Amino acid sequence: MPGGAFWLDSICECWLIPVVQDLPVRKGTLKFILSIKPRQFILIGLCLAALFLTIVVVGIRENRSNVIRMMKNEARALVESIMSAGSNTLAATDMVDRLVIDNLSDIATVVGHRFEGGNLTPTEITRTCQATGINRMDVIDSVGIVAVSSVVDMIGHKYDSSFVTKFPFEDILMGRIKSASFVLDDDNPVIPAQLVLATARIDAPGAVILFTDYSILEQFNDRIGIGSLVRKIGMDPGIEYIFMQSYDGVIFSSHDFGEVKKIESDDFLLNVIEEGGYDSRIVPFEGREVLEVARPFSAEGLPDGVLRIGLSMDGYNQVTGNFEYQLIAIGTILFMVSFLVVTLFLANLNYRTLESSYVRMKTLTGNILDSMQSAVVVVNESGEITLFNPRAEEMFGFSQVEAIGHSYSNLFDGDPFMLTEVASSTNATIRTERVVTPREGRKLTVLIAASKVISDDDKTIGAVAVIYDVTESRKLERAAKRSERLSELGNLAAGVAHEIRNPLNSISIASQRLRSEFTPQSDREEYDQLVRNIKTEIGRLDEIIVQFLALARTHAVKQEIFNLSEICSDVVDLMRQEASSKGVELVDDITDGLIMNGNPDEIRKVLINLIKNSVEACQSGAVIRIVAEALSDSELRLAVEDNGPGIDRDDQDKIFRPYFTTKDAGTGLGLALSHRIIADHDGILEYEDRPGGGAVFIATLPRFREVRDET
Repeated sequence: MPGGAFWLDSICECWLIPVVQDLPVRKGTLKFILSIKPRQFILIGLCLAALFLTIVVVGIRENRSNVIRMMKNEARALVESIMSAGSNTLAATDMVDRLVIDNLSDIATVVGHRFEGGNLTPTEITRTCQATGINRMDVIDSVGIVAVSSVVDMIGHKYDSSFVTKFPFEDILMGRIKSASFVLDDDNPVIPAQLVLATARIDAPGAVILFTDYSILEQFNDRIGIGSLVRKIGMDPGIEYIFMQSYDGVIFSSHDFGEVKKIESDDFLLNVIEEGGYDSRIVPFEGREVLEVARPFSAEGLPDGVLRIGLSMDGYNQVTGNFEYQLIAIGTILFMVSFLVVTLFLANLNYRTLESSYVRMKTLTGNILDSMQSAVVVVNESGEITLFNPRAEEMFGFSQVEAIGHSYSNLFDGDPFMLTEVASSTNATIRTERVVTPREGRKLTVLIAASKVISDDDKTIGAVAVIYDVTESRKLERAAKRSERLSELGNLAAGVAHEIRNPLNSISIASQRLRSEFTPQSDREEYDQLVRNIKTEIGRLDEIIVQFLALARTHAVKQEIFNLSEICSDVVDLMRQEASSKGVELVDDITDGLIMNGNPDEIRKVLINLIKNSVEACQSGAVIRIVAEALSDSELRLAVEDNGPGIDRDDQDKIFRPYFTTKDAGTGLGLALSHRIIADHDGILEYEDRPGGGAVFIATLPRFREVRDET
């Protein structure tokens, strides 16, 4: 049904029919209307008509403005698409040309080798031409004479001077230039254009020259080239023309037309180039008006210029014309109720404008959500997920197909994103930081901002959560704090060690003298045992001081290039017997050839400590897996993973602190020292819970990459 008829039927059904049905009842209203004098009727009618006509005129102008704006936006989008596709097609044609040249060069090289071997005849070179689709092939000696050719009549002759001037013939013969190519086109309709490639012979002065049909490559480039693309797009009935214009003239166009005004003679085009952005205008074209949108165009292989697109105004005229006709028809029929009609018209006009804006806004919002680095999850009032952006897919392991339309509480236990909580809360927004567990099991530390979604009537219709992954940031913060604590500890270490060692030395000397100078009269064995215990404990304290100083001091790492894979294999072999004695199995997954720069003894010490800790923590039957692999060209990953009891969550933030230990006989310095060694090597040592139970210690270290001088 046409738009005007729809409006008319609706208004009649909603307004005129009830009025007519109510006429017998509304006698007072009818009497009032009949009591109005004709002059008053005329005045009221003129006022209503003026009001209606004013609103109609404003509506028409707004409609035209909106349609023009939509056309401009479409034209701009089309310009961007053409520019992007144009760059791609230019790159594609250039790649095809290079591939063809490379293929011909390979053939020429093979033929040159066969010629040097003395087993190349005109018959064989002709077969090669037939097998490869080459029209002609010549082998030239050092003085420019054709030695072997698929054209027998050319053997023993030189090329015409007009031919050799088209490329650096002498430089190629002498090997100063490897190869050169050009298109030989004599404008002969019978003989197609030829692509000529001349390649210098490798083993001796001379060249191999190939002639192949260029028209096939030219046709292929025409089919995929930017000109073909523009012509195809220009076939759309809503597009009058598309062409690229430089200061020298038209480079390509959607179809042929007459002369075009030069850029330097057109102030509009000069302004477009100067401003460097979009601009538009309405211009006459072949007796019709078109909306022209222009933008500067620049692409490799083409001169700079302006891309101009002309959109047909026929659709605009048809849309605006139909719209104006509907308004006039409605105004004529409903003149006495024009205020209502105008109100409804404006409501419809605003709705259409809002709908168009909504579509554009929705598209823009979708693009923003797709490119956000934060996960966004939205649920409706029923708890079903209605939005799950790509970042949420990456972080939590569910695809949009698996998430959207499904229950939030079924996919995520315990309301991790506070969507249920905020929907029932008096607060409009809740912000917090918490640890969540994605589908694959690796825990993430995230910042969450959850907010209610409120309807126009102030009802809660859902909730939205924006989740930002700060796992790596928090790890770096923790590592920085640990380094800061160790730095502060270093200021104290020297003095403490000195104050402790002096008494220890005195006690050690005293114990030695007790053992050598004093002989008890009774309980000699007990006396000797006590002296030995003193000596042993002094040694133990001294070892703790050494570890303390090693932990606290800032070390300059001995720079040595070594094979981490070999270090890992040696340590695994060393620790395997100790693990076996406890019934623990060591499994290694070590990539060969992992090279890094640092102190191999220190890295060995870290790995021994990590494996030893795992062996001590595991029960019989456990498996410890040692992994060494390359994460990238610049990073290595060293991991010790076990399926033992793991580490309590309350202790995980303390394990790298000096003197923190859960062992009865532990010093609490092993992991702290290991952390310091990895930090000295510009790496990071961190702990993760193993999915399914257990512990994983991961050291990320810089990889050594030798820089080769290729000059």
